[in-house]
Amino acid sequence: MVNAQRSQLNQLVKDIAEAGREDARFVWRRLHAELGVNSIEEVTVSQYSTALSFLNALHDRSREKDANNVLVHQLLKDIQQIELREQLTRFCHINFGSSRLIDLTRPQLQQAMG
Repeated sequence: MVNAQRSQLNQLVKDIAEAGREDARFVWRRLHAELGVNSIEEVTVSQYSTALSFLNALHDRSREKDANNVLVHQLLKDIQQIELREQLTRFCHINFGSSRLIDLTRPQLQQAMG
C-alpha cells in the first residue's frame, strides 16, 4: 500500500475508536482478522478496498449506535411518569420483542416515540 492509503486507513481507525469509545488497537485487530493478516505491513494493495469497506461499515454502525442512543435519551427524558414508562415498556415488548430500548433499531425507536 502507498502511504496515502495507509494514512486513510489510520484516520478511519482513529475516527471509529473515538466514536465507539474504544482503543484503536482493538479496531486494528478486528481489521487484521477480517483481512487475515497480522499487521498493517501485510495488507496488500488488492486488500485496500476490502479494508476500506470494512472500516466504513464499522464507522457507519458506530454513528448509527450514537444516533440510537440520542433517541433513547430523548425518549426517556420525555417520559418521566412511571405509568407512561410502563406503557412504553409493554408497547416495545409486544411490538418489537424487547423492552430494552437500547436493543431497538432507529425506526423502532421512532415508532415508540410516537
